[in-house]
Amino acid sequence: MFVWRRSLVFALALTLAACGGHHEPSGNRAQAATARPATLSGRLTDRVTGVALAQATVVAQNAQNGTLYAKADTGADGSYTLTRLPLGVPIRVVSQPVTGAVVYGTEVSAPVTLVQGTPPAPVDLAFAQVQQTGRVEGARAPRAFPGRKVALVQSRDLGGGTTLKVVIRLVRAADDGSFQFNSVPPGDYEVHFLGGRPGHGRQRPPQPRPPQRRPHQPHHPRRVPGSPRFVAITVHAGAVAHVNWPASPRLKAEPGEPDQDEVEMEAEEPFELP
Repeated sequence: MFVWRRSLVFALALTLAACGGHHEPSGNRAQAATARPATLSGRLTDRVTGVALAQATVVAQNAQNGTLYAKADTGADGSYTLTRLPLGVPIRVVSQPVTGAVVYGTEVSAPVTLVQGTPPAPVDLAFAQVQQTGRVEGARAPRAFPGRKVALVQSRDLGGGTTLKVVIRLVRAADDGSFQFNSVPPGDYEVHFLGGRPGHGRQRPPQPRPPQRRPHQPHHPRRVPGSPRFVAITVHAGAVAHVNWPASPRLKAEPGEPDQDEVEMEAEEPFELP
């Protein structure tokens, strides 16, 4: 009888442990559901003819600070779908289409905030053609990891005293650091030199700091502290704007130099414009 009771108590203990040890609190489940990424879709068309704009790049950016969340290309019917977007954050859809020999101006959507369980309305954009264009070309100093990306950024006045930096083009530099943006509408832009790392946009692990120099030794930094990784340019019709980085000998970029504040923009990792 004693053995039977001891076996029964042991079985009850195992049952209670199994029931109570693998259930996540309801609050944690709700938080996990809220953190799931969302999608946003729409369609791009010609403002005059209504023709669908295929193979145009579309990006999703934070409506307040310009952080770039995702990018996608339109299909044959001009439709796009942006994935892995955050919830509860105001987002603007941006595009500057180039379809064959036809170039269009930049359009920025109204802010859209995605809510869990509420399908967002399609964000459709219509574009006006641009008759004259220029070109941007240049190079960045090649480093240990080739293929770093370069972004063409434009500041847009959204009214009400709001200005937002929007990414309209994104290219991967060649192994020698050269890059170019063709068919660019005239205007003022910034060329941003993004990072490039192996590992699909993952940031490089922290690098050990070099030993501190003695006070009497001269200090020659590889990069001026706080120096921007973008260059302001103006594109004129029928002209080529040249830009190189770094532009100063004091900004010498050496192979293998750690750049912990750079991020590769694969649209899988958020990138915040300076």
